[in-house]
Amino acid sequence: MKEILKTLKTAFLSGWTPAEKALILLNVFLTGVLLGWLTAPLKKIMINTECDIENEEDE
Repeated sequence: MKEILKTLKTAFLSGWTPAEKALILLNVFLTGVLLGWLTAPLKKIMINTECDIENEEDE
C-alpha cells in the first residue's frame, strides 16, 4: 500500500498538466464505480446466504 501511495505522489508531483491529473482521478473514480457495480450481485448473494443460515437455525 505504501508503494502505491508513493507512486501516486510521484505521479502528481511530476510535470503533468492539471487536465491530465483530472483525467487520471476521473479514471480511478470510474474504475471504482465499475468494480462496485460488477461486484454488487456477489455481495447480495453473500447477504442472502447469511440470512438463510440464520433463519434455518431459528426453525
